Amino acid sequence: MGKYIIRRVLINIPVILMVATLVFFATSVLPGDFVLQKLVSNDSVQNSTPAQREKHLAEVRETLGLNDALPVRYVKYLGKLVRGDFGKSFANGDSALQGSATASRIRPSSG
Repeated sequence: MGKYIIRRVLINIPVILMVATLVFFATSVLPGDFVLQKLVSNDSVQNSTPAQREKHLAEVRETLGLNDALPVRYVKYLGKLVRGDFGKSFANGDSALQGSATASRIRPSSG
C-alpha cells in the first residue's frame, strides 16, 4: 500500500508542474494589463499628469516584479509555489489563501 501511494505521488508531480506552467503562461499572455487597469481605477492617479502616471505605473510594475524577464518571473513563481506562497489578493491585499479559507467556512444550509 505504501509503494502504491508513493508511486501515485511521484506520478502526479509532473502533472502539477504542467498545470502550474500552463497557469503561469496563460496569465502572462492574456490581453489586458492588470497594473494599467488598477491605475485607471485609482482616483488620485486620474487627476495626475501623464508623466506622473507613467512613473507610478513603472513603480507598481517594479513592485510586482513585472519588469523582470519572463523566465525569471517563471522561476520566482515556481519557487513561491514550492514554499506555499500563493501571493496576495489584488482586491484587498490579504493572502490569496485567506479568501479560500473564508469561502470554505461558508456552507449551504440543509434546512
